[in-house]
Amino acid sequence: TLLRHLRLRGCRGEVIVVTADCTAEVVSSTIHLGTLDYLIKPFTPERLRQALTAFLHRMTALRAPALEQQGIDQVWRAAGGLDMLPKGLCPKTLAEVRGVLAKSPCGTSAEDVAKSVGMARVTVRRYLEHLVATGEAVADAEIAGPGRPRKLYEVRQAA
Repeated sequence: TLLRHLRLRGCRGEVIVVTADCTAEVVSSTIHLGTLDYLIKPFTPERLRQALTAFLHRMTALRAPALEQQGIDQVWRAAGGLDMLPKGLCPKTLAEVRGVLAKSPCGTSAEDVAKSVGMARVTVRRYLEHLVATGEAVADAEIAGPGRPRKLYEVRQAA
């Protein structure tokens, strides 16, 4: 009711609904009223962190005067509240990979992340490449002698 009243008065602010009501009718109406996310009480601190991170990503992307496809995709993902993951990627594992990446300010390799999360390097690399594709991370090649260069991943810094 409050959200409907605000929208009728022209308030266009971003809204994250926090409620115990999980009826489909209420969830549907809040989506149609343009909410960014919907949290059902009680919720975990991690779930709140996801909602706030999505909000920050959306606001960061919308600061640009014009958006390329990557920025538009970021806005739509944020509007959905959660990541739209490619087949085979798990939200829990993605959160673990994000956590390791966040603790590595100078960049880290897929092999190092794999050791931290206890998974195969090839699997972890799929998650890291997903983060690069969605604009959450960047990858740089590190050339340390002969052979194939090693990719280092790090969290993309806000502009």
